Amino acid sequence: MAASATTEGPTELSQWLTFEDGVVLAGRTHESFLLPNLVLVVTGFGRSPRGEGPAGFVLWQPDPDGDPEIADFVGERRRMGRRLDALFAGSEIAGSPIALGELAVARKPRRGRVRVDVFACGHEITARLDDLAPAELVSRPPSAEAPFWQQGVEARAARVRLRIDGRDTTFLPVARSPLGGPAACWSPAGVWAR
Repeated sequence: MAASATTEGPTELSQWLTFEDGVVLAGRTHESFLLPNLVLVVTGFGRSPRGEGPAGFVLWQPDPDGDPEIADFVGERRRMGRRLDALFAGSEIAGSPIALGELAVARKPRRGRVRVDVFACGHEITARLDDLAPAELVSRPPSAEAPFWQQGVEARAARVRLRIDGRDTTFLPVARSPLGGPAACWSPAGVWAR
């Protein structure tokens, strides 16, 4: 399959994922933490050559000096976790465990908000992204953290309300997400390919 991109890109694709209702969050849950301890890269629904369904990557490390409680590709089917792992091959998260979990994205873009619910590895993470900016078209080349081409539509969130395991939790966004875009955004549609 030939690739068509506005910048130089691959001529043959080996992996791809199209998705609807993507949510990205990357931040700290306490001002004293130096690095992000919460990262969500979630698709409400994704399609790949070998499967479809909700999938994502979740990092939750409540103690920055301890091991993460979640650092897994998560999906309702392991097949989708394997598809994401293949897309992220060569990155720091490649080879992460694949966990079964539930992912849901509920959107109300006219009201300027989106909600994401993640149930994985014994934890419940709920985030509401509020005050969504107008959607923008994005196109990003591969990077060390996201070694695939990205194209899609994104809307940055001005505020995030976060609950983890039933408790309101502070969310301090980092400068940019591991995907190279906003640290809190909703993507109504997109494609990742390599």
